[in-house]
Amino acid sequence: MKEPFNTENIESKESDNVDNTSIMVIIFIFLVAIFWGVIRFLTQKKQKTDFYEIYDVTDKTFSKWVLHFCRESITLEYWKKKRLLTRDEFNAITKSLGNPTPKKHYTKKDLQNEFGFKKYDQLKWEVVDFAEIDDKGNLLTEEIYKSLSKFPPIIKDRIAMMFDELKSID
Repeated sequence: MKEPFNTENIESKESDNVDNTSIMVIIFIFLVAIFWGVIRFLTQKKQKTDFYEIYDVTDKTFSKWVLHFCRESITLEYWKKKRLLTRDEFNAITKSLGNPTPKKHYTKKDLQNEFGFKKYDQLKWEVVDFAEIDDKGNLLTEEIYKSLSKFPPIIKDRIAMMFDELKSID
């Protein structure tokens, strides 16, 4: 004997298909949203003023830092033309200048106090006399030293290493 045609099975299969389709659409929308968010995050641009706030310097001081210490990552002409920077440019500049320390300044007076010099000239001659060319060709010359009132963190760290080495020699 044949079983009669059952409409309940057909309706339940159709509702399963509808449920699966709606789930697939939701998953697709979710994946597109994640992909869009990742792309947006990776292509996000930073403003130059973000650097001024992070390093707590003026645009004039930061331009001097770019000129003297960011030769490999960005030129001063390019810096002046740009308003927005890509994440890669931002990271390259941060790498060239060092990571900023919150609430810590690197002025000549701070360096003078930290290393125990009584006069700025003593500090200047110690720094300029013992400064060496690093792997990027940066040299802290007397002209550069005189033009800056505040130093990027990487230069302050190099000066500190230099004085530590001088102390260990004595």
